[in-house]
Amino acid sequence: VRDAAARASDALALAEGLAAAVDEAVKPTCIGVYLLCRALLRDGRMVGLAAVVTLLINKLCAARLAPNIQELTRRGAALEAKLRTLHARFRQNVEPIAFCGGGTAERRVIDSCYDSVEEHYKNEVRDGLVYQTVSMFLLYGDMLPLSMMRGLSAIHVWKRSQSLQTGGLSAAEFEDMWYYDNCTKLGFNTLSKIAAVPEKLAVLDGIAQGVVELVEGLERA
Repeated sequence: VRDAAARASDALALAEGLAAAVDEAVKPTCIGVYLLCRALLRDGRMVGLAAVVTLLINKLCAARLAPNIQELTRRGAALEAKLRTLHARFRQNVEPIAFCGGGTAERRVIDSCYDSVEEHYKNEVRDGLVYQTVSMFLLYGDMLPLSMMRGLSAIHVWKRSQSLQTGGLSAAEFEDMWYYDNCTKLGFNTLSKIAAVPEKLAVLDGIAQGVVELVEGLERA
């Protein structure tokens, strides 16, 4: 089995990835869906339409601009496993290597593998830069969603509040506007987490492929 000891760490990475996905994607998604539904019940279709349109635009951008996260994750895990294997072999055999004068050759091999890992992650950042920039503009709460939230809140006040006509604001209207604004704000602030669910799944799938390759290799050994 190639790089078996190093690839075994993929199982730990998969478990950590699952835990991180629950904290960073599943929980915020549930909270965001709940809050958006609450805001939707208070002001009809505007909130749901705005959220769905934003997510659809992001999905179209992902289809056109996003790199193959699954393949990048799988290749990155394989390169890291190879580097860990070479480094561990060098440490375990440092005396025979030094005795035979092979230190320079071993260093060239390890440096070449390290350069491959570094180049891979540079390319990963470079390939995803445009998509990440567009995604941040569409989904992060202090960018486009902020303008949408303010617009929805203004429409809500215009439709529901009598303060513009009477010159005063009742306690019930204040509570309604505060509740609506916070549900909308917190709901839209989780859009980035909701949109990141497919990416999290792709990362987990890429890690899981390494675990599957390890298991299949051990079964054939």
